[in-house]
Amino acid sequence: MAKKNGRNITVDELAVMMKNSIDSQTKLMLNGFDKINDKIDKKIYKIASKEDVKNLNKKLDSLSEDLRKNNKLETRVAGIENVLNMPAIRK
Repeated sequence: MAKKNGRNITVDELAVMMKNSIDSQTKLMLNGFDKINDKIDKKIYKIASKEDVKNLNKKLDSLSEDLRKNNKLETRVAGIENVLNMPAIRK
């Protein structure tokens, strides 16, 4: 067992030392990620304004909804074709 100040280190003391080490490394990593995110945000907003990004998000949400509706419609048409025993018209 390792010695600290001339005495053996207990398992509990070792656990606390490990936890403190992991906590400090986690804090360093999170700070690093925050810095990276800030740099990315600054670069994005150099390309497009915050309003541009909001508008783009709205358009993407609308497109996603349109695709969802289209998929529902295709499923319904396929079901009707199946019930009526009609061959599907595919392009």
